[in-house]
Amino acid sequence: METDGLPSRYSREGFFIFMRVGFYIDGFNVYGAICDHIHNVRTSGMPAPNYLKWVDYQSLCQYLCKPIGKSIGSDLELSFVKYFSAYQTARRGHEMDARRIAQQSRHRDFAAALESMGVMVAMGKFKTRPRSKCRQCGQFISVCPCGCPIALKLEEKETDVRMGVEMVADSLLDRVDLVAVLTNDSDIVPALQTIRRECPSVKTVNVAFEPRIHSAEVLDNSDFRYHVRTRALALSLLPAKVITSNGKAVRRPAEYDPPTAPSQKG
Repeated sequence: METDGLPSRYSREGFFIFMRVGFYIDGFNVYGAICDHIHNVRTSGMPAPNYLKWVDYQSLCQYLCKPIGKSIGSDLELSFVKYFSAYQTARRGHEMDARRIAQQSRHRDFAAALESMGVMVAMGKFKTRPRSKCRQCGQFISVCPCGCPIALKLEEKETDVRMGVEMVADSLLDRVDLVAVLTNDSDIVPALQTIRRECPSVKTVNVAFEPRIHSAEVLDNSDFRYHVRTRALALSLLPAKVITSNGKAVRRPAEYDPPTAPSQKG
């Protein structure tokens, strides 16, 4: 439906009736914020709320549309939710231990559950690299001058770049009016700058999760900000059992069972 040649989301005066919002989630960054909160609760002597890790991002983002819209002065319509992360792997030359295997299995089940709820999942990868640099040339080295092996570390690759590319592409292709960025990682700043320069009609909002604060650099390149309280996560949990698109039943890990089932939002 169009009104005087304007898309249906505009009024006759040319103002937005609502803004189409896309949510872009840096999986490890938000997970880190959740873990920080869990740690703070545990150190205070209270039971650790591990169940917050079993969050339904589709439900959470749908819920956030109202308070974010209110804070920026516009009604929001959820267009999509995109989740960016990477599965844990072993360092080069090593095998995954039982703990990492269990972590990867939980992560795969979590991603499958998110997809079944409507979230678009995009996975990067981990790359092994040495921890040390040569003092002379500055290059990373795998063996020290005396022949001793250098410790290796895993680095997440492609996630930030893929997330930034999706944000810019969706803005250029007129898929969104508002880009909601769920991260405080400054690596996303170039994408925000590109959107501001090439798509001035598209606005951006940086969403942070307590107890973490917004990145000053990310805020400088965003139009709006919003801070999510833990209660929103507690009210946006995935069901105990999720049936994926291929018919597989994904069950919530026992360690993520909530003490009592929080009342779900409508």
